[in-house]
Amino acid sequence: MSVIDQRYAHALADLVEAGRANPELLGRELGDLAQMLHESPELRQILGSPAIPVRNKRGLLQTIVTRAGLSPLTRNLLLVLNDRGRLTALPAIANDFQEILLQRRGVHRAEVVSARVLDQEEQRGLEQRLAAVVGGSVQATYRQDPSVIGGFLARVGDTVFDGSLRGRLERMRQRLVAGA
Repeated sequence: MSVIDQRYAHALADLVEAGRANPELLGRELGDLAQMLHESPELRQILGSPAIPVRNKRGLLQTIVTRAGLSPLTRNLLLVLNDRGRLTALPAIANDFQEILLQRRGVHRAEVVSARVLDQEEQRGLEQRLAAVVGGSVQATYRQDPSVIGGFLARVGDTVFDGSLRGRLERMRQRLVAGA
């Protein structure tokens, strides 16, 4: 995540906050374009190549914009990125844009790993407890990992909450070793 990519992402988020852009539409379009770049190494190579003139890339971008029916804002962003040689930064900008919008809304992303699949009520309760700790709402993604043994691990930003049985056992082992 570069400072330059974040500047573009902040500018897009500012446009959303000013009411000049639809956040869902813009996020979807940026995500679709990032996915397209991810799935097509040829397209990534063409758009990232300094050997191909900017005007040639501009024609390709116009075709993509037309076929995909992209909004004028997304079209303009692509053309600006093209003119500045930053097209390959689009996936990072798209990701940063989503993160900035969530931050500005007070939403924290959490990654939760549990030994078993948590039902909706357990997920809701866990998200509420995490929200109380981090101050804001929590948007969590869940995955299962039997090595957790029991309980959960949750990562919110740089903070890890270890409520796993494996973590408790490890902390107990460390206390026993330290006391010996």
